[in-house]
Amino acid sequence: MKISYSAGGTTHNLGTYVAPGTDAVLDKVVKDFDIPEGAPVDISVYDDQALGDYIGGARGTGSAVA
Repeated sequence: MKISYSAGGTTHNLGTYVAPGTDAVLDKVVKDFDIPEGAPVDISVYDDQALGDYIGGARGTGSAVA
């Protein structure tokens, strides 16, 4: 998963994240990015760590794309 947001005319890359991959039924990581109120956020989900197999995402104001 790749995450970024836009604020003040600049796009801020928040990084690439992967599930920990344990034997647990559910793997999760909680992050607090402190994104400014009202800033559009882009989330892209991939099937591989190299970001080569795009699955889908959400762009800006909550619209989903596939």
